[in-house]
Amino acid sequence: MKKLILLGVAILSISAFGAREKVPEDVEKAITKASQTLDGSEKIRYKNWQIDSYLKIEKMGKESGIPANEFERIKHKLTVMYGANYAKQYQVLPDEIRDYHELVERVKKETIKNLEVSEEKNSVAKAEMEKNIAVSKVPTEVINIYKETAEKLYPNNYVGQKAYIDASMEEYFKIIDFIKKNKNLIK
Repeated sequence: MKKLILLGVAILSISAFGAREKVPEDVEKAITKASQTLDGSEKIRYKNWQIDSYLKIEKMGKESGIPANEFERIKHKLTVMYGANYAKQYQVLPDEIRDYHELVERVKKETIKNLEVSEEKNSVAKAEMEKNIAVSKVPTEVINIYKETAEKLYPNNYVGQKAYIDASMEEYFKIIDFIKKNKNLIK
């Protein structure tokens, strides 16, 4: 009976150990190298602590809403700073995630601020845009396509619409020349 109980305990501990998620080989090597100075059970506890911390880092990254490539940059930065001390990395990771989200918010606010145009500038740009369209040699049908796209890209922002339409009209004749020279591309 004792043998059966011991065998059951051994199977449970092996299955529990085997059920643990795997970490990348380079991470495991770094943790093993960092734990070389420790002895016996202390070494095992340290390695398990670091592996658990690494897995928590990965989980936090997936739940953070940060794009994978940006999260990899954060992880690289933390690895450079703390080496294979994943417990320390896990400790400072929430601050890094918060800093990333704050930066994204500041960039969004600055972008929106730059896109907002005063009514005076808007009305001047609208008048100039209409004047430029009136004297343009670009066909009306094509200008209407440009206007439609400009309105989608820059709703209620005639400064942006004017810039888009002016650039498009400027490129129109270059595109026509290209098409004439490369008729074989059009089928």
